[in-house]
Amino acid sequence: MELEGIIRFFENKTILIIGATGSLAKESFIFERVTPNIAGDISDENFGIKDSILREEMWNEIDIVLNSAATTNFDEGYDIALGINTYGALHVLNFAKKCIKLKVLVHVSTVMQIPADMVVNSMIMAMVAHANKSSQIIFHVCSSMRNPMKLSGLSDFISLYFTQNPWIDRSGKSINVCKLIVFCNIARFQAYMAIRYKLPLKVLWLANLVLFQYYGDMYITLNRKVEVLMRMVDL
Repeated sequence: MELEGIIRFFENKTILIIGATGSLAKESFIFERVTPNIAGDISDENFGIKDSILREEMWNEIDIVLNSAATTNFDEGYDIALGINTYGALHVLNFAKKCIKLKVLVHVSTVMQIPADMVVNSMIMAMVAHANKSSQIIFHVCSSMRNPMKLSGLSDFISLYFTQNPWIDRSGKSINVCKLIVFCNIARFQAYMAIRYKLPLKVLWLANLVLFQYYGDMYITLNRKVEVLMRMVDL
């Protein structure tokens, strides 16, 4: 697609960017170009905007709706995650339906470990390519097939990064990071977790029972960490 055509498409367009203060806004080239900022809550109908004049103005002027709002906390409370990631998307859709000049609605499902400029470029192309079309198109943006990121390479990069840039715990000490273990399937991961963590936790639970809850706090803390990890895997 020619650059001139892309520029021409965005001329004099009003774009509503939802979630502009989130992860993508950490990139200065995005944050500096988003104006004005309108306070709202995606978990509410009409984003909680009480000003009826402002709502009408938005419905009359908006050409493009881009939704990148979400909670990316994998241990988020169920009510919060449901309100933002599920009902929030529905509220965006309902709001967009009221925009009389709407050309396209773009919903960003997941942005993880992908350069922000690559994400933004993909959004721009999606807007231009599918404006004024009623079809639902899903794009999957990832590393290229020409030079793909291999799982083993990702493991090495992560280990190297946290070795050179270690996390610091609350006492000010560096946290040692071991080389990541890569599992080829979920069954091997579950077997590893059962032997490496769940079995020792079971022993700790029995010891805690025999010793009148002496290890109660330790068991609760360790068990919670394992449960959080298993929930993340299920996601």
